[in-house]
Amino acid sequence: MPIKASVGKKEYESTKKNHAEEVMFYSGKYDAGNFTVDLDGWPCTGERGHNCHAMFIIRSANRTITVNINGDHGGYAMNHARQFGSTGVITYTNGVATYA
Repeated sequence: MPIKASVGKKEYESTKKNHAEEVMFYSGKYDAGNFTVDLDGWPCTGERGHNCHAMFIIRSANRTITVNINGDHGGYAMNHARQFGSTGVITYTNGVATYA
């Protein structure tokens, strides 16, 4: 089952080529302005040619992107210094990620 990203009522799913976060950004709807996205898994950090965590850092230039992580689908929590299965919030602001 692929990871899902939701912004408001709009939901994005992973494809065979792109992760849900990439599909969301490639839609062009989130090129500017602050927003909050809900994920059912932590952003990947360089696995299999994808790095959604780095994408959030880069795309947060001159704005704030709040990511609510509501599950650990994919098991990437440990890549963010969190326990397997944990949830949390990452706030990306001007290229800096902070965890809560």
